[in-house]
Amino acid sequence: MQPASNHASQTRTLYDITFVFAAVIFVIVGGLIVVSAIKFRSKPGDDTLPKQIHGNTKLEIVWIAVPTVIVLVLFVLSALTLGKIDTAEANSMTINVTGFQWEWKFTYPSYTLADGTALAITGVSGPLDAQPGVPASQWPTLGLELNQPVHFHLESDDVIHSFFIPVFLFKRDVIPGHPNDFWLTPDRAGSFVGKCAELCGLYHSGMLFNVRVMPKAEFDQWIQQQLAAFQKAQNACKTPQNGVIQVVAKSIQFNTKCMQVPSNAVTKIDFSNEDPGTPHNIEVYTNSSATTRLTGATGPTNTIVGVSQTTYTIPSGLQPGTYYFKCDVHPGMNGKFVVK
Repeated sequence: MQPASNHASQTRTLYDITFVFAAVIFVIVGGLIVVSAIKFRSKPGDDTLPKQIHGNTKLEIVWIAVPTVIVLVLFVLSALTLGKIDTAEANSMTINVTGFQWEWKFTYPSYTLADGTALAITGVSGPLDAQPGVPASQWPTLGLELNQPVHFHLESDDVIHSFFIPVFLFKRDVIPGHPNDFWLTPDRAGSFVGKCAELCGLYHSGMLFNVRVMPKAEFDQWIQQQLAAFQKAQNACKTPQNGVIQVVAKSIQFNTKCMQVPSNAVTKIDFSNEDPGTPHNIEVYTNSSATTRLTGATGPTNTIVGVSQTTYTIPSGLQPGTYYFKCDVHPGMNGKFVVK
């Protein structure tokens, strides 16, 4: 496998050196075994032992000294390589990677919409993602700029995952409650595949994603395309079907950033929490600063914990305009609430 980053090249060099040592040892040991098996094989009528070398001080010093030197050389080279890999790189672009059962979310804090929302590319989890034959076009894509240092910040929403891009010859665990970081510089353009390398549940095999390493001009164009698609998704409002809006909380996010309801009719919000062991709710506020609830309550209302469901009722007669909804437990879960 050809390395596709600066650190991958360093790791590949260490692999090659280790392989050379292993190959030489294999040839010597294997050769001595073959020679001994042939030269000293038992012959009919000859029961005498060959000359013994027990107590040969020089030979014993050699077979202690040589392996010791090999281990020390590999230890020093490994320590130096690990030190380089774990060193932060200057002028790096940060990408926040979130693992969840069973997909990935890539957030680019340096690229935002007009309202300050950072670009986020999220995979869709579920059984179909884990089935053979699902086209790679359905996987989320991690876009990287060629020769641009990248700082990956890793977090998990649920269980331990492992972020692995084979052509980078590197993986790092994604542990709940224990963020991890690493840096590298992609140095070979192309399309590659990434995956989860830690068994994390039923659809672990579906935690796949695309990796595109692009020259700057192509990367800038790709970013603009992603921002446009993200803006479109942000602006898409859920509307009532037969007086009901279905909203789901999963992986610490709502499945919509906008709800639109009529002012002259009662609307119900069927809310499902699909985050095991995690509390969520939906509360509507009069403004984005979240100072006044429409319900007049003074604390979180109708909070549900774990995989469960509840129904909120939005009364008729609200003044047309743009309101704001959010989860009182997780400030990052929010969106627009439009009354028309």
